[in-house]
Amino acid sequence: MNYKINFPRIALETIDDETIIIDFETGLYFTAKDEASLILMLIYENYNKEQIIDYIESNYTCNNTIYYLIDNFINLIESHNIIIKTDKNSIAEIKNVSNLNSKPIIKTFNTPTLQIFSDMKDMLLLDPIHDVKNEGWPNKK
Repeated sequence: MNYKINFPRIALETIDDETIIIDFETGLYFTAKDEASLILMLIYENYNKEQIIDYIESNYTCNNTIYYLIDNFINLIESHNIIIKTDKNSIAEIKNVSNLNSKPIIKTFNTPTLQIFSDMKDMLLLDPIHDVKNEGWPNKK
């Protein structure tokens, strides 16, 4: 299955091993660390699900639940509209994620998780041009 990041609805930034994701339609923001961040990076680099599994199996010590863990995480981020299915067949090359290869290999693949936050929802959904007082941002009407 092929996926892509749901731009422009979604904005994401990866710093070290953590990806911060903002959904501009719901006002939710998310953090994905370590293995979860890696999976998002691979999707961003056009890896399909099978290529993600192959990449992780070749770089991590994995057990027989790896397909299940990756599948669950992909379903989770798809359910939050962070990624969407695409008909485009992707053929990713390892060189696309060469910066990942320079990182030390984690011995065990841990369950990828997504933290979900709604505490800034009102601010993220606020239109700073139309929804503010005359004093300006961040004073809501």
